Amino acid sequence: MSELLKNITDKLEAKAAKFGFKGTQNVHVSLVLTEDEQKEFSDIKWDDHYYYEIKNNVLHINYVEELVVYCEGLEKKFNTTKLEQKYGNFTYEDKTIYQTEDAFPERKIEGTIYRAYAIDKDGSLYFIIWKQYGKDAERKMFINEEGKVIGDCLNRTNACDWNDYKIEEVVF
Repeated sequence: MSELLKNITDKLEAKAAKFGFKGTQNVHVSLVLTEDEQKEFSDIKWDDHYYYEIKNNVLHINYVEELVVYCEGLEKKFNTTKLEQKYGNFTYEDKTIYQTEDAFPERKIEGTIYRAYAIDKDGSLYFIIWKQYGKDAERKMFINEEGKVIGDCLNRTNACDWNDYKIEEVVF
C-alpha cells in the first residue's frame, strides 16, 4: 500500500473511530497534496464507497458506509451494501451487479429458469438468469445433465447451479 493511500485511510479510520458516523453513514477528511501526491492519487483505483474532489491542492475525500442507488425502472431506492451482504455481487461487462430480490421460477419453452432483478451502481436494471436442473418426477429429485441426483425438489437451493448464470440488461 502506498504511503499516500495509507495516510488517507488512516485519517478516515481515525475520524470514524473518534466521531463515528453519527447517523450520516459517511466520514469526510481533507488533505493538502503535493504535485507528486496528486499524480499518485489519480492512479489509485477507489471503490464506490469513496467520493473525492481536488481543489487548490486540497483533497476532499468522503467515505460512505452504505451506498444507495435509485433504479428508475423499478421506481425504488436500493441499498447496494445490504444487497451485496445478502446476495453477494455479480460481474457483467466489467460492472458490479447487485441482485435485488430472491430468484423466482419461470417457465419458458426451453424449460424452467430462475430469474431475479438486479441493478448496477448507476441504477440500470438487469435480469440474472439461472437454468433449472432437470427433474426426476418419480423420485422427486433434481438431476443434472449427467443424471446425477442434486437434491430434493422441495428445496429450492437444489434447483439450479447458482454459480452458472447469465445476465441480461432489461430494456423498456
